[in-house]
Amino acid sequence: MRSLKALFVCLATFVMLFAIQVPAFGVEADDILVETPEAVEAATRAQEAGEAFVPDIDSIEAPDSALRAASDGQTEMYRLYNPNSGEHFYTADMNERRNLVAAGWRYEGVGWVAPTSSSAPVYRLYNPNAGDHHYTLDVAERDNLSSLGWNYEGVGWYSDTDQTVMVYREYNPNAIAGAHNFTTDESEDVYLGSAGWNREGVAWYALDYGHAKVSYIYLDAGHGLGSSSPGVYDSGATGNGYIEAEQTAELTELTAKYARELYGLNVYTNVNSGVQYWNRQADANARECTSFVSIHFNAFDGVATGTESYIHSTAAAPGSDTLQSIMHSHLVKSLGLRDRGTKQRELSVCNGSSTGIPATLLEVCFVDNSYDMQVYRQKIDGVARELAAGLNEAVNAGF
Repeated sequence: MRSLKALFVCLATFVMLFAIQVPAFGVEADDILVETPEAVEAATRAQEAGEAFVPDIDSIEAPDSALRAASDGQTEMYRLYNPNSGEHFYTADMNERRNLVAAGWRYEGVGWVAPTSSSAPVYRLYNPNAGDHHYTLDVAERDNLSSLGWNYEGVGWYSDTDQTVMVYREYNPNAIAGAHNFTTDESEDVYLGSAGWNREGVAWYALDYGHAKVSYIYLDAGHGLGSSSPGVYDSGATGNGYIEAEQTAELTELTAKYARELYGLNVYTNVNSGVQYWNRQADANARECTSFVSIHFNAFDGVATGTESYIHSTAAAPGSDTLQSIMHSHLVKSLGLRDRGTKQRELSVCNGSSTGIPATLLEVCFVDNSYDMQVYRQKIDGVARELAAGLNEAVNAGF
């Protein structure tokens, strides 16, 4: 899909210019090797004889989670980017993708679609000295790199034996880490060649083209028109002359404004739309949103104070806890009120069981606490900016 070019070419050019100057960080994958008793025994014999031991690569198995099989025989290959080393990393494993994002890598979308199995495995290797991964169909290249000290990590994925879509390989002679790039976009391949990369031809074949991730945030103003009953205005909590629905609408619009202006994010604002609160996840799904953040204000006894956040206690979509952690930290930072913590509760707007959309609900402060509201009203612009920064962090984390 040609839409990959704008994002991927820019990042690949960054790799060529800066990869040498920045240290690597992230998650090493050495521990995914499966050591068989036979391999351990062979290594022991070699050590006792004072000889170097090169394992029988064909006997090493990838971990069970290395490939995320789909019912249609296809698996999406996730593409991630390490901003410190310049390396692009490719995996079919959702858990590995999440772990890398948590470690600071950026999720860029689907690089290509691979078959879940074929007679043409693509091998994955890791260089512990450079902190770099390499992928190849070539058994001879695999064996040579292994003999040079690279760690063989098993079969990463499979090539399409029908050769439906070409995956091109380019090499950056100036980089230490992140030296290779893989893409289904021929124009990206040509561009990188003109920018100094060595075009190395077809690396393997895919079933289909990839696509860059397009994040679309559903920013929900709690309560408002039609929230509980069609055509009826739901004010939410009240106190000290403040109405929760008015406060959520104002902060939602201001946060979205900064998210768009400062970070170029795609944000849908659900403000007085008439969508009942138990249908808002479905609304977000219909709009093809990738994350859901609902803004609310708390109320209790006029004395309770501070900020808290929620995800669904039993039906949160995968990643909701990470989204909550990101947004919660930015909200607490913006106000400086008591941090009441990240919590769980059965809240309809956070129920991602049928949509798979990660969701969190933010309770900004207590609308019936005069001190809370005084602090909030003084800092509302900064709160909106900080929440926008949180949304941007979430997007970079893959939401």
